[in-house]
Amino acid sequence: MCYEIKKMITKTYNCPLCKTKHTVKFPKDFAEGRASYPFVHSFIHKYSPKSYSPDTGRDILTMLYIDKNLEIRHVETMFQNAEGNIVSMEDAQKMISFLTQQLQDLQDSYDELLKKYNELKSKNPPSKASDWEGI
Repeated sequence: MCYEIKKMITKTYNCPLCKTKHTVKFPKDFAEGRASYPFVHSFIHKYSPKSYSPDTGRDILTMLYIDKNLEIRHVETMFQNAEGNIVSMEDAQKMISFLTQQLQDLQDSYDELLKKYNELKSKNPPSKASDWEGI
């Protein structure tokens, strides 16, 4: 599979806990094929208020409700409980599987490009050894 760099869409939201404006980026096709809209996109960000607080640096579970046009319709946030796991084992395994597949796709693309590069190199040998230095 050939890896394709996707166009990213930048969106902003205001965190109700730290009262700070944050930006997030999504691939342009991020909302495609969802079972229903708005759908939930969850992630963790650090508590970063404008002035120091004892909670500064704590993890905040952030849930964005996103419509089919990638508009953020609602934001819910909560502090992560130090003892609790936010991500279930099933979700963690899905994420690991997805990331592993992405790494494999990148490796396959690299291998394919390297093969093509070596083929071109063998078909067009340099006129002198220094022509290939630094490549």
